Amino acid sequence: MAETEGGDKTLDASEHKLREARGRGQVAVSREGAAVGTMLACLVGILLLGAHMAARVGALLVPFLDQPEQFQNLTPQGVQAIFEAGGAALCLAVLPFFGLLMAGGFLPYLLQGSITVSGQRIAPNLARISPMAGLKRLVNRKGLFEFAKSLLKVAAIGVACFSVARPVYEQSVGLVASDLAALAPLMLAALLKLLVAGTLIAAFVAAIDVPYQQWSFRHDQRMSLQEMRDELRMTQGDPHVKARLRRLARQRAQRRMMHDVPKAAVVITNPTHFAVALRYRRGEDAAPVLVAKGQDLVALRIREVAASHGVAVMENPPLARALHAGVEIGQVIPHEHFEAVAKIIGLVWAQRGIAKA
Repeated sequence: MAETEGGDKTLDASEHKLREARGRGQVAVSREGAAVGTMLACLVGILLLGAHMAARVGALLVPFLDQPEQFQNLTPQGVQAIFEAGGAALCLAVLPFFGLLMAGGFLPYLLQGSITVSGQRIAPNLARISPMAGLKRLVNRKGLFEFAKSLLKVAAIGVACFSVARPVYEQSVGLVASDLAALAPLMLAALLKLLVAGTLIAAFVAAIDVPYQQWSFRHDQRMSLQEMRDELRMTQGDPHVKARLRRLARQRAQRRMMHDVPKAAVVITNPTHFAVALRYRRGEDAAPVLVAKGQDLVALRIREVAASHGVAVMENPPLARALHAGVEIGQVIPHEHFEAVAKIIGLVWAQRGIAKA
């Protein structure tokens, strides 16, 4: 039983352990989500910017293919200038597209909450290049899942590409004598079909992979009962120590409370179960103040201290219970008890021959 409680990791990871894991760079992350984001960004980029990019790139490349004789007598400096200008124009044409791709690849990681900075992930670790450690990473639950996922992706993408590319290939036979400018729309349409098929497949795989990665991460972070106890001791203190500190605090509070009992004007009792000590000093206290209270053994001790210091002890069970339950030490008694308490203090003063104010 002790081994079961201490060794089996059956408890969900605490927030403290999850924060520590994140600090080490260990987070739940699905790279399939990034693949979907990149492909979707590529698809959106082609739909929004494809025609513009194709026109810009075509304007740069078609003259080289359609009228090559214009470039036969160029000097090396002229060729260099053409390539520099063409490269700059090409970069400007495709730069928005690549910016969209970067955003599409970054956004899924942001949505998963898997972006973290940790020096431990980039620190040298010989275990990462160990053949045995690599074999262990492959032959486990996660490695087998990644292998099956890769096979599914390759098979699905292969079938999709074949289904989409075959009609395009059959149509391309009759395009040999076509104008080069007419090829760009055809290639763009074929590329869009391939991207749509690839994005749908990647989205299907990601819909399986993202929940699995979340579950796998939390499964790997599970804790044993002993680990949970150790963490509680470390973060909140040993329960035994805390209980002892609470006991000492209660004892100190009781000693301070008993020190104030001799200053009381009267102690009201139940008569045995409850006892409350009230202080009232004319000119100093606006109303009676509860300076001590307790039940059973503490109530007995309050009565003993009161008797040894000549403090009057009066029986009034309803009032004693009400004050014990509704007033904390150091607080003024509520208004609804003023009359009853005033009568008792007045009786005590009358017995002692103290004149009322």
